[in-house]
Amino acid sequence: MTGPDGATAPAGLFTASAQRITVPAGGKQEVTLTADTSVDAADGVWAGRLVATGENTHLVTPFAVQREVESYDVTVTTLDTHGDPTGNHNTVLVNLDTDTDKTVYDADGTATVRLPKGRYGLASRIFTDDGVALLAQPELVLDHNISITVDARDVKPVKVTADLPQKGAALFQSNVGYSFATAKGTLATFGVMGSSFDGISVGHVGSAVSGDKFSALVSGQWAEPGTDGSYGKSPYLYAAGQIIPGRLPDGFQHTYRKRDFATTKQEFRYPRGETHGYRYLDPIVGVVAGYALEVDVPGKRTEYVTEGPAWGSSLWLNDGKVYESPQRTYRAGHTYEDVWNSGPFGPSLQKTYAFPGVSRLGDSLSVSAPLFGDSAGHPGDARPATGRTALYRDGELVKEYTYAGFGSFTMGADPATYRLEASATRSDDLSSQVDVAWTFPSAHADQYTRPALLSVGFRPRLDADDAAPGGKAFEVPVTVSRQSGSTGGGKIKKPGVQVSYDDGKTWQPAPVRHAGKGWAAVLRHPAGPGFVSLRVTAGDSVTETVVHAYRLK
Repeated sequence: MTGPDGATAPAGLFTASAQRITVPAGGKQEVTLTADTSVDAADGVWAGRLVATGENTHLVTPFAVQREVESYDVTVTTLDTHGDPTGNHNTVLVNLDTDTDKTVYDADGTATVRLPKGRYGLASRIFTDDGVALLAQPELVLDHNISITVDARDVKPVKVTADLPQKGAALFQSNVGYSFATAKGTLATFGVMGSSFDGISVGHVGSAVSGDKFSALVSGQWAEPGTDGSYGKSPYLYAAGQIIPGRLPDGFQHTYRKRDFATTKQEFRYPRGETHGYRYLDPIVGVVAGYALEVDVPGKRTEYVTEGPAWGSSLWLNDGKVYESPQRTYRAGHTYEDVWNSGPFGPSLQKTYAFPGVSRLGDSLSVSAPLFGDSAGHPGDARPATGRTALYRDGELVKEYTYAGFGSFTMGADPATYRLEASATRSDDLSSQVDVAWTFPSAHADQYTRPALLSVGFRPRLDADDAAPGGKAFEVPVTVSRQSGSTGGGKIKKPGVQVSYDDGKTWQPAPVRHAGKGWAAVLRHPAGPGFVSLRVTAGDSVTETVVHAYRLK
């Protein structure tokens, strides 16, 4: 007999009514096997075989019992706008401890599910004659049998408008959603997206909780429609969002005005040519909450965003390059500038929605660290010709992939020193080869942790062609920072920089001086056209090489 994880069954869990029986010729005898799940044993499935042997007989009877974890019944009754039970809904209970969920549904409007003891969040969408009613209970503690009524009459409408100086601005995106924070460090997110707030109503169930456990979002975006009805050519974009901590509001009404917005001037660069791209702008609450609009590249657009939410955005180019910005907040009435797709291009460990960086949970390491971020700090990916990502534990190879900056690895539970290597080549003449290696200690982690890897960035002042003047002295600012969201790692020391003017065949050290909060490498460019390749080392923690970091003219 064995149990969960191969455990040995304790005495008394299974008892046979007899150890020895005599079966007469042509007759039968019965043996009763009793399972007593009240004994001290692990929860889960216990299984074994009851074996009977005789002179010429061998009879095997398999058996199993599941020792249920402490569990209780949850009964949910869903009512429509007339107060009648309805099956026109989607209701889910999220286990806030394990980040698993269970759909609660029966066509007659009342359903019962049995769930393990714990903390749960309730998310419900009731489809009504007028649209959809969203209701949520941020937390319920399941330590006894409970009944919940989710009533579409307990909601109020969502009405969001904008009084803007651009009278042609029209709403093209609406979003109403909410997120539960789980003990795993993840977010379970629900809601509805569309192009109008008409027909959307919201309401709260139960008691409110703290904002770090639950938050709701109401957001909308406005732009100038073209003659074809699309919004891609709009010279401006307004994006408004409001986060409501701790509860789903009982209705929501707001009118936005120009004074509520910060101004962000976006520039999309594309050296030596032109293409098209798609731009996303999202208030970050656990899920992408915006639609993509087409933009000309190279090109510019003014975007206005409200303060409060942390905004994330991305740029997808038709040539396969993808960039995403880390989350950031803005102040209404202030102006900001952001430049996309400018070199040098290299690795970035800024945490974004699509590129969360390097993290560990338990004994698993997840790597999403693209190698072609731009000089503004937007993590970015391209279509590399070749790629490699490998993990070493105390000098021994654990596993490797043919992906550039992506992979999933099984690590040992005991403390060890790891080396994570990533490399890529591509056909572009800039950042034609990128190599990076991080060295870091790590051990088993019960929650998501982010190793304190060093992220290095080169920030030279280049022209629109990603070129610098040849035949003169030139400074390359160098930034070194810890992976966002990580802790520890000690003091960051001055990096060592090397430069190559022959495509990485030979290297020479470059003087490095303090410059502001970072450093600057002092180079002497040769005359004439060509390329500059850069290599940086920060202690024994990171080594990064970018071949063809920028052009010389």
